[in-house]
Amino acid sequence: MTRLPQLRDQKEGHKTLIAFMYALLADCLGILWMIHPTSSIFYGLVATVLAIHGRIIAAYLVHEAAHDSVFVESWANRYLGIASTWLAGCPYCNFDHIRKMHIAHHKDRTDLVEFDYRSFVQSSPGIVKTLCCVGEYCFIPIVETFMHLRQAFLLVYCYHNTINILIRSV
Repeated sequence: MTRLPQLRDQKEGHKTLIAFMYALLADCLGILWMIHPTSSIFYGLVATVLAIHGRIIAAYLVHEAAHDSVFVESWANRYLGIASTWLAGCPYCNFDHIRKMHIAHHKDRTDLVEFDYRSFVQSSPGIVKTLCCVGEYCFIPIVETFMHLRQAFLLVYCYHNTINILIRSV
């Protein structure tokens, strides 16, 4: 008889399984609600947010499964990772490849920009700080979004400063 996988964290591990069930339910209900013929625009927006939030939670679960931090057994983390990858909207992704690349990312730190999000949040105005804290508490990756926006606009900022320096030197 096959043994059920054991949670790595016996006290809090069940929360990960609840998060997986929420992601599954939010994604399915959100999509069904979006395609329901009698849905209004308001319900369509709520359904979209629900489905997106479910997929964000699933993406967090892919990360946890890649680190083998949910179950003691590696095969169980792999199956959770594969299912979460599908739920996150990436059925074409190979979870084993994701795991390998993510662990390599931790082993060989090659991040181009170090972003101190703690000082960013602490030095932000009150409303921004509150939105960051509430968003992150609800598993909405607001700080990650700021990091990506910063990276995207950093090139524009550097280009603008270079042009200004060249103009002043003429």
